[in-house]
Amino acid sequence: MYALLNRKFIVLKLGLTRAEAFDVSNRPNHAMIEEEHTPKPYLGSKFDKASGKFIILKMEEVRNLRKDLLDKSDWRATVDYPGADKDDWLEYRQKLRDLPQDYPEITGLVLPSEPSGG
Repeated sequence: MYALLNRKFIVLKLGLTRAEAFDVSNRPNHAMIEEEHTPKPYLGSKFDKASGKFIILKMEEVRNLRKDLLDKSDWRATVDYPGADKDDWLEYRQKLRDLPQDYPEITGLVLPSEPSGG
């Protein structure tokens, strides 16, 4: 199984197959890593190059990540968005906004998945 990391080495998803990870990691600014990597990646963490370990994110980093994801999906929340999946995107965006209160300790942070239309 593989983990997906963004350009800031924050773990975005775990449990991806090689094909899923390869498909997603082809997006700009994403990378994949085997979950058997030592030390093992976990949700709510980022890879610290200096120590060579995965460390727990700070709340400020979670908020910045959330802001980036909201910014990238803004266009799907407009009044004139034509997609049939608009309600799914609105729900996804609400889950992103709820992250800080849903995970006040960061541990076990689970990012919502983009709707399949994404």
